[in-house]
Amino acid sequence: MIRSADISLRNKVFLIVGTALLFQVITALASLYYLNKNQRHLEIIVDREAEAIKLAVRINSRFRELVIAEKNMIMTRSVVDTSSYAAAFDKDRGDLEEFLDELRRIIVPEAKKGLAGFEAAYRDYLATHQRIRELVGNSQIDEAIRFSTGTARDYRYKAREALNRLVGQLEASLVRRESESRSAVHISLYAITTLLAVMLVVLATLALVVTRVLARRLDRLVEATHAIAGGNLDAPMAAAGRDEVGKLASAIQAMQAALRQTREQVTRQNWIREGQTRLNDRLRGDKAVETLAGDIVAALAEHIGAQVGALFLAQDKVLKLLGRYAYRKHDNVPEQFALGEGLVGQAAAD
Repeated sequence: MIRSADISLRNKVFLIVGTALLFQVITALASLYYLNKNQRHLEIIVDREAEAIKLAVRINSRFRELVIAEKNMIMTRSVVDTSSYAAAFDKDRGDLEEFLDELRRIIVPEAKKGLAGFEAAYRDYLATHQRIRELVGNSQIDEAIRFSTGTARDYRYKAREALNRLVGQLEASLVRRESESRSAVHISLYAITTLLAVMLVVLATLALVVTRVLARRLDRLVEATHAIAGGNLDAPMAAAGRDEVGKLASAIQAMQAALRQTREQVTRQNWIREGQTRLNDRLRGDKAVETLAGDIVAALAEHIGAQVGALFLAQDKVLKLLGRYAYRKHDNVPEQFALGEGLVGQAAAD
C-alpha cells in the first residue's frame, strides 16, 4: 500500500491538481449531458405542443369552411352550385377529420377531455348538417334556413366553444411544460453548483490534510535539528517516507551519525592527550628509577581508572617489579617472573 510519505511533493501537487481537474471534467460532462437531455426533452415537448396547437387551429379553420360551404349550399338556387358546395363541404370535412386523427395521436392527457367535448359537438353538428342536405335536396330551402339558424347554430356554437377551450388547454399545457422545463434547469444548475461546492470542500480538506501532515513532519525535523545544534547528538530522528521530507530526514540523520562519530573521535583523542600530559608531568625532574616507575604506573592507573597497577622491567628475560600503584607486597606473590610465567610473564611474552 502506498503511503502519503512515499509520494514526492511534486506528485502530491499533481495528485491534488489532477483530482480537481478530474472532478471538474466529470461535473462539466454530467452538466452537459443533463442539460442537453433536458433541452431535447423541452424541444420535443414544445414541438409536440406546438404541432397540437397548429392542428387545432387548422381544425378551427376547416370548421369555418364547413359552415361557409353549408350556408352557400342553402343560399344558392343552382343545382350545380349546390353540388359544388357539397363537394367542398365533404373535402373540408375529410381534411378536418384527418387533422383530428393526428391530434388524437399527439395530444397531451390534460387536453383529451376538451378534444372529446369538441368531437361530441362536431358529431351533433354533422347530424344537423345531414338534415340540412336532405331539406336542400328536397328544395325545402325555408325549412333548411330555419334549421340552420336554430338547432344547427347551437351545435356550431358548442363546437366552436369546445374548440376554443381545447386551444386554450393546449396553450396552457405548453406554458406549464415550459415552466417545468425551466424549473428542471434551475434544479440542475443548483445541483451542479452544489456538486462544485462539495468538490471544492473535498479538495480543500485533502490539501489541508496533506499540508498538516507535511507540517508535522517538518516540525519534528526542526525540533531534532535544534537538538543537534544544541549538542544533543543522540536526539531521535524519524526518517520515514521516500518523499523530499523523508530524504531530508535521512540526510540529517546521516549528518547526526557523522557528528556523533566525530565527537567520539575527538573525545578519544582528548583523553589520550590528557593522559600524555599527566604522564609528562610525572616524568619531570631528576628521580630515581624506582620512583620514576612508581610515578608512571600511578599516572597510568589514575588515567584509566585502574584500582591496582604494577610496572615490571624486563632484564635478561626476567620481569622484575619496578613500580607499583596501590599494590602491596605479599609473601606468596613473587616480585619477578620469567617470560611466560604466570599472568605477568604470559602477558609480556604475548
